[in-house]
Amino acid sequence: MPSQTGIIATLGGHELRARLMPAMDLDRATVEVRIKGVSRATTQIARRSLLSPDTGTIRQLENRVSSLPRLAADVEERRREALSRVEQADRALAEPFKQAEALKTAQADSAHIDQLMADAANQRNQPNPKNQPGQSTPGSKKCIV
Repeated sequence: MPSQTGIIATLGGHELRARLMPAMDLDRATVEVRIKGVSRATTQIARRSLLSPDTGTIRQLENRVSSLPRLAADVEERRREALSRVEQADRALAEPFKQAEALKTAQADSAHIDQLMADAANQRNQPNPKNQPGQSTPGSKKCIV
């Protein structure tokens, strides 16, 4: 389970928060550094590098902060695309269903087939008068002895 370590620095007016990400070996553990208030602005740094930062570690954090305008532009572009898709979907929902007549015809055909099948099943389940003893059918002769 990650453990919060809190604010580790302020860079370019932004607070950098750190969270230790556990590993089997503490020497291999990493620290997730997040710019406070910007959920997509995170970077992973080796725990060792953060304990004794060098120019590369500091530059990595500076680059993350300097990438915020590009990240904001990317998020704004995605937001615009999502709004555009919502508008397209709303317009499509407002249009009448293009296949409405074909659907009605198919539903009527289906209901007709269902009725034919039900009628056929009912006919099979009704007793056959030809097989009933003592009953005559038209055209049959009774033999009286």
